[in-house]
Amino acid sequence: MPVQLKPGETGRAILRVTQPHLYDAADCGGVVDTDALTIYLPGGTSQYNVAAHGDACSSESLVTSTVGVFK
Repeated sequence: MPVQLKPGETGRAILRVTQPHLYDAADCGGVVDTDALTIYLPGGTSQYNVAAHGDACSSESLVTSTVGVFK
């Protein structure tokens, strides 16, 4: 069931991010600086960028972050 917010309402979801330095260098593909998270809403094609500074693995085949259920 989709979550619908009325104007002024808020929601939240837990974002879990693994530290890239915990991965084997060959699997990680190298550590890169990040400056944003790109968010796509379910069923949508528009993207939203949220400032998020840190570092991440450059390998696209390695899952280093997950998003929990939106509440």
